[in-house]
Amino acid sequence: MGGTARGLTAFVPEGCTRRAAAQLFVIGDSHATAYLPMLEQLSAEQGRTVKVLQVPGCAYVDMMAPMDPALDGHCHRMARASMQVVLEQARSGDIVFLPSLRLPRLIALGGARGSRFALRHRSRATCMRARQQNWLPSRRRHRTHPCWFTPFLDAGLHVVFELPKPVLRAHPFQCVDWFNRNNPDCAGGLSERRTDQERYRAPVVQAINTLVAAHPGMLAWDPLPVLCNEAECPALRAGRPLFFDADHVSPYGNLVLLHAFKEAVRAAVALPAGTS
Repeated sequence: MGGTARGLTAFVPEGCTRRAAAQLFVIGDSHATAYLPMLEQLSAEQGRTVKVLQVPGCAYVDMMAPMDPALDGHCHRMARASMQVVLEQARSGDIVFLPSLRLPRLIALGGARGSRFALRHRSRATCMRARQQNWLPSRRRHRTHPCWFTPFLDAGLHVVFELPKPVLRAHPFQCVDWFNRNNPDCAGGLSERRTDQERYRAPVVQAINTLVAAHPGMLAWDPLPVLCNEAECPALRAGRPLFFDADHVSPYGNLVLLHAFKEAVRAAVALPAGTS
């Protein structure tokens, strides 16, 4: 497995009366790791082999910076190694799922956070910076990251991009207890307005949808409508946490998303053969 060996988790069903033909490969950062409960359940229910290559801190096509060895040699090497593992082990018709953090965090572990106006103003600044650095699609530049997914398409694989989940301004694991009510790190609250979240992620959603439209064999999966209601994106649902921290889903959040993700896998299997 090369440099990815320590970050490989495999769910291989045994004793199943029915087994799904297509394998599911997952490449990403800690957001791929956060989906392990959902992926394990999917493997068990569908008799599907699932292989997860996760490298914490190294998003795969994060849309916030070019995947350039001069910027981050370690993450670039890990991305290349993960791609090679998939190309060596996958068969035509298999699926590649790409979940990663693709928005700047509003609060980090330890409490560092963006300005109180981040949700209103950051999306415009992010978009402008992206265009200046030539990695967010424009009308004339819509093949932003082809080298990171077209080899999968050329191999006959189907690619599923994850659209950004909500990002919160407080960590649920830290802020649900009454004794943290006055903790400054919890001042952001445990719910975000959906309109703010949609505005914040809009440049990345546009970029991914543009890539998907330009390349048959790809689709975008959006967890936000499942995690949010019409008006809000809450950290809790019926008293149970959807999120562990400000951007990683909890085990309960995994179960909430399972049905929608199974639908995405079903849609991916039905896609025409991948081609760049």
